[in-house]
Amino acid sequence: MIWGPGSVTDTELGRAAQEGTHLLGFNEPDLPEQANMSVEQALDLWPRLESTGLRLGAPAVAAGGDVPGGWLDRFMKGAAERGLRVDFIPLHWYGGDFGPGAAEQLRTYLQAVHDRYDKPVWLTEYGLIDFSQSRPATRTRTDRPRLSRRRPGCWTAWTSWSATRGSRCPRRRAPPVCTTGRRRTPPAGSTGSPADGR
Repeated sequence: MIWGPGSVTDTELGRAAQEGTHLLGFNEPDLPEQANMSVEQALDLWPRLESTGLRLGAPAVAAGGDVPGGWLDRFMKGAAERGLRVDFIPLHWYGGDFGPGAAEQLRTYLQAVHDRYDKPVWLTEYGLIDFSQSRPATRTRTDRPRLSRRRPGCWTAWTSWSATRGSRCPRRRAPPVCTTGRRRTPPAGSTGSPADGR
């Protein structure tokens, strides 16, 4: 992942090109406490990401990937107008509804984003979290939506459970990638490749 504008360096882009086949765009550019980028800034830097030759994931917005006129929508329209390439859409989703409808809310969101942009979707962060609580142990629920048994749609290429610092990443029926801070590492025994679903 190229986290933010400060990560768009020859060193970081060179490392990405040598070590991977896919490159995730900016992390939550719509949030001041994350990458904090304007759509124009992201579009201006995008050709540098394209220069790696890697398959490119759009910037992963914190929320509202399906909203007309939202950050992702403006980015995707700007990319099309400039002839820039976006190969897939990484998404983040954090639900606060711990009821039985949470998995359906997530599925509906993924479907809406896929329908809007007609691109494969990577669910790179998700969890059931009540952000009004101050302690990670009370914020994070480990009974995540049951997505590991079946993929939400044939257009969903990759999913990743995201845990807050201080909570444990589930290993039983673990998703392909577990998140700790900004670095993503595949579980033991996994290739971490979205192509093979492991």
